Amino acid sequence: MGRRRIDLRQIFIALGFGTAIGTVFFVSAMGSSSAADVDAYLQAVGFNTLVVEEPPAGSVAAMPTLSYDDYRSMAQSELSQYGSLAWVARADVRVGGNPSDVHNSAVFAYEGDIGSARGYELAFGHWPLRGSDVVLGAQIAEKIFGNQSPLGQSVVLGTQMQSYNVVGVLQRRPVHTSDPDNDRDHSVFILFRENNLTAVASTFRPTLVFRAKDEDSVEEARQIIQSSLQSTNIFAEHLQVSQPFSQFMSLKQQRQLFYRSVLAVSIFSIIIACIGVSALTMVQVREMQRTIAIRRACGAPSSVIVRSILVEILWVIVAAAVLGLLMAYFLFRLVAFRQGLPMVISPLAVPMGLLVSTLMAIGSALIPVQHAVKQPPSRLF
Repeated sequence: MGRRRIDLRQIFIALGFGTAIGTVFFVSAMGSSSAADVDAYLQAVGFNTLVVEEPPAGSVAAMPTLSYDDYRSMAQSELSQYGSLAWVARADVRVGGNPSDVHNSAVFAYEGDIGSARGYELAFGHWPLRGSDVVLGAQIAEKIFGNQSPLGQSVVLGTQMQSYNVVGVLQRRPVHTSDPDNDRDHSVFILFRENNLTAVASTFRPTLVFRAKDEDSVEEARQIIQSSLQSTNIFAEHLQVSQPFSQFMSLKQQRQLFYRSVLAVSIFSIIIACIGVSALTMVQVREMQRTIAIRRACGAPSSVIVRSILVEILWVIVAAAVLGLLMAYFLFRLVAFRQGLPMVISPLAVPMGLLVSTLMAIGSALIPVQHAVKQPPSRLF
């Protein structure tokens, strides 16, 4: 038993065991990473967000108009107890560093706490304080000013090429097509009332955005919003009050169900692999019975014999488990990087996986080895 032997049975069982261990590791890591990705996105956009907007054109006979008065009524109600409210009116504009160099963009004219309501953060600077202030989306700022700092610079905006002072730049955030303002990085942000836009509100597409402070506040806030609209808008029943990001919760549940199903199959494959290790050990122990009997007759302790047999049988299997874990780890990092998923696994995950897989392999082989070693030497010849 001093010479380590490798045969095809060991190789096949080792490959199966290593593949099963690596698959469980990869699926577990991907499931955790995918769930963390959805959680981060929901936290950023606000799962508890309610959006009030006009219905699609032509969908109802009498088209309702969401007005600034609707916003003022809500802002003065008890809605503030349940979260943050913002009025956001969007229009397509041209913006540039000077009238001869302009780019297609969108302007978000807002009132209220847009940062809290939409989960916006500024990379630097502050939100507008005056009508002449503007905050730029990250990409439009880079397009206009390149590597220069936009703060304190001037931009021209709209058909009148009105000049604004840049006071802040929006922090980039992963974009999803279901976002009501998925083009925010290409947009500019100005104050609505300070720019006297109430008279030209018809050129904007208005939206009311409310972000509840917690999930329990959503329904109460919805009732307040609907009640407020009924008191200020005669077409309130046609205005749409939706929770646009609730779909992501079902997406998260679907992903979790998928990964749990795959994980269950992978765990079952580990069980099969452990049975294979146990069967291989039984076969090889029978082939080693004469050697075991001689060592027993010479007075070798049972623990020494068990340890030497396990080392001879399992070293290839443990090596395959190490290879499977390392391949699964680097494959996970590659896939997560390409898909933009967070790396949520601990650096100790691979050593812990190796420890667990080694213990599983030893446990699978230990029973048949101990059974053989306990036999009298006369029965082993």
